[in-house]
Amino acid sequence: RPGRSVAWRHFAEGRSQDALEVIDRCLALRTTNLLWATTARLHALRGRILLLDGRAEEAVVALEAADAIARPLRNPTVLRHLGDLVEANVRLGRTDDARAVTARLAADHHARPSRWGALVLARSLALVADDATRDTARRRALELFQPHDSPYERARTFAALAAIASAAERPRLGAAAAAAYEAAGLRRPLVTPAPTAAMPASGALS
Repeated sequence: RPGRSVAWRHFAEGRSQDALEVIDRCLALRTTNLLWATTARLHALRGRILLLDGRAEEAVVALEAADAIARPLRNPTVLRHLGDLVEANVRLGRTDDARAVTARLAADHHARPSRWGALVLARSLALVADDATRDTARRRALELFQPHDSPYERARTFAALAAIASAAERPRLGAAAAAAYEAAGLRRPLVTPAPTAAMPASGALS
């Protein structure tokens, strides 16, 4: 836990490379000192930082490593990596992979529901929605938030939707994400997501 806290503080203050170095030092000890759950959490955090830095391809590698270690664990709130994996795959245009992960997240959330899970599942469904359901799914992902909900998750949703938005919508969503990140205490410049490589076309989850 201390290593992850230090790494996140580095990231929040704009020192991504320092954050990744802390995580890598912790992972280097995994064969002797770390439990599998700790190793999985470190990979998940590494993936989250890489994703937020705009390095989606590397993020997928780290997030899939976390997923492989913790696959038997069906509580989505423990690692909280599946929503990140959905977003990373969408950023890379891997819509089928994103939908498969979203289906897993939905099943796990329905088995062990939580407020965090509801918010992240709604975001994931919005990211993989097809043309017929896209507007409704995106509206639901935003309207689901209540004043007491996490500003960090609100920021993540605005930022993820900005990445798949039209050119006209992107500035508004990006500005809302920046404000929510600041409210969450993340006062570092974040990479503005580029438009998604490929938009989902059909077969959205429900």
